Amino acid sequence: ENLKHMQLFPGFQNSAFLGILCKIATKASSKTVISDALWAIHYILDKGENYIPILFQDLDAHDLIHNKLAHKEMGVRLPALRIIGNLALGPDKYIDYLLAEGICEKLLENLKKVRNLTFQKEVLWVLSNLAAGTDYHRETLLEKRIGEELQEIISKGEYKLRKDSAIVLNNIATEGNTDASLRLAFSCGLECCSHLMSTKDPEILDLTLETLECFLKAGEFHMD
Repeated sequence: ENLKHMQLFPGFQNSAFLGILCKIATKASSKTVISDALWAIHYILDKGENYIPILFQDLDAHDLIHNKLAHKEMGVRLPALRIIGNLALGPDKYIDYLLAEGICEKLLENLKKVRNLTFQKEVLWVLSNLAAGTDYHRETLLEKRIGEELQEIISKGEYKLRKDSAIVLNNIATEGNTDASLRLAFSCGLECCSHLMSTKDPEILDLTLETLECFLKAGEFHMD
């Protein structure tokens, strides 16, 4: 817990501390110990993405994605998700590795099945990070039919998740190329925007209007 607030000592990047935490998170049998180790890793990564390469020397990404993120205890799932969110803000090669491990499928699966508002908001935060990445990252999200999942949330899900969903849509539309914008528009993107326009939240409306503008510009580009 102290790692959340303290400054890391000089030379910390060269220490074995992260590796030890990774081993504890992977091998410990106590869910409390696993949770504490995962939170500690997350707090360290919050200090800067320069810790990500060190983490990957010892991190079992497969275990993190397929076991910890699927753990029956939310106390383990949530810090695992936070770590994945940290990694999704890091260098592209590490994000590519997560994608190869099937992170998109697992995130969308969790978004649909785990009925916990805090957890769902965190999943959408990670998805928004991926959507703000490279064209390859956005293409992967679209291949996994992210538009349909977002439409389900926006039209039928918890109202408090609408803004987070709007950010994901907006990142794909504004950060991507025209092909990605059109693909999103025709795979439920327009329907999502239609639902979002019914809100009175000015931030959601601004995001939605910007997304629609990108759809229109992409359509004009391809007509030319």
